[in-house]
Amino acid sequence: MAEKIVLATHNAGKIREFKSILEPLGYEAVSVHDVIADITEPEETGKTFAENALLKASYYMKAT
Repeated sequence: MAEKIVLATHNAGKIREFKSILEPLGYEAVSVHDVIADITEPEETGKTFAENALLKASYYMKAT
């Protein structure tokens, strides 16, 4: 069984791109909505793109 990587995105294009990269390496890439269908997005309270990316990554990691 392939290890599963949960992608914290709704963007179908990004999901397809990650799947095409990760699946040949033995990983199953799934959207966070495939794991928790009704999950809400965290509020982006960071001052920079990087801070918001870390906030979202931590939020989805804890949720899944």
